[in-house]
Amino acid sequence: MPRQRGFTLIELLVVLVIVGIVLTLSVLQLREPGERAASEAAERLHARLALAREESVLRGQAVGVAFAADGYRFLLPGEDDAWAPLDNDRALAATELPSQLRLSVTLEDLPATADEDGDDDEGDGEDADEDDNGDRPTVVLYPSGEATPFTATLSAERGGAWIIEGRLNGAFELRRPED
Repeated sequence: MPRQRGFTLIELLVVLVIVGIVLTLSVLQLREPGERAASEAAERLHARLALAREESVLRGQAVGVAFAADGYRFLLPGEDDAWAPLDNDRALAATELPSQLRLSVTLEDLPATADEDGDDDEGDGEDADEDDNGDRPTVVLYPSGEATPFTATLSAERGGAWIIEGRLNGAFELRRPED
């Protein structure tokens, strides 16, 4: 009896599984650039907040975080209730976000960051630029490991948003808004 040509059912199934795996991996890599930038920036901020909390505990000194719509910086308390930027530490140096990303922070459900036009979003008539002390922290990380509770939302112009929630006990949670 002559042998028939063609593929067996097993061979076809193996090829379909391989094609499915390759397509799945390629779809995961084709995320929107803004979504990828938001994800990376949120992970970086989350890691830096945890590092700043540990730094505060090790130094026995509070560390402040000043948030703005276009970035954030870490601060140390100085003399006369002034806060100084922590720029000598590369890991905690001031960070400017890419232009397609925006950061908004709320403290107890009240806006805590200025929007792009410099308004403070609190409706009290004062602009963020009129603040004499531009280096005042939005959030303080205490040497006890505790922190000012806050919610930071990092969003991209075209899709992709991440939320970092800071709790009183010093824990930080990074999540998507849908979660």
